[in-house]
Amino acid sequence: MRPIRRPGETPSGAPRPRPPAPAPDEDAAARRRLEALVAGREPVAVEKTPEFVSGVGPGGDPLLVRRLHRGDFAVQAYCDLHGLDAEAAVAACRAFLAAALGEGRRCVAFIHGRGLSSPGPPVLKRLVQQWLSRGPFRRHVLAYCSAPARDGGAGVTYVLLRRRPAARRRGRGAGR
Repeated sequence: MRPIRRPGETPSGAPRPRPPAPAPDEDAAARRRLEALVAGREPVAVEKTPEFVSGVGPGGDPLLVRRLHRGDFAVQAYCDLHGLDAEAAVAACRAFLAAALGEGRRCVAFIHGRGLSSPGPPVLKRLVQQWLSRGPFRRHVLAYCSAPARDGGAGVTYVLLRRRPAARRRGRGAGR
């Protein structure tokens, strides 16, 4: 005669050890977030993409770029460059910034698009960035950066302007 075993008991009568609990999937949260990004349910942070542009003018504070991108400054005027060629875009930039400075505006935006229809790299976007950092109004620029996604993302560049142009730096040989 043999004793009847209960479910979960070993032949010796001791309870069987329980299998270990499944380890939590450490990648599950990351996988859900990636799926949401791909499906378009969660926006992509523009500043984490290669399309993001930013710069600081002479004597400017790099923290201004973060504040500008965050939307701490109200955009007071927009310049839409869509459909313009490079030469017309430069003329529009020049006239727009001259007017903005004359009116005392501090924060403006250039709408240039992302350049997805350009056969090569974005033309107007690169032109605006170069013009802000090297053009005739560069001493008036405190900082610039791509707008947040809600305001056009990489297709719009915010610009924070100085009240007065930055002083010119003296050359290396000056004062000797």
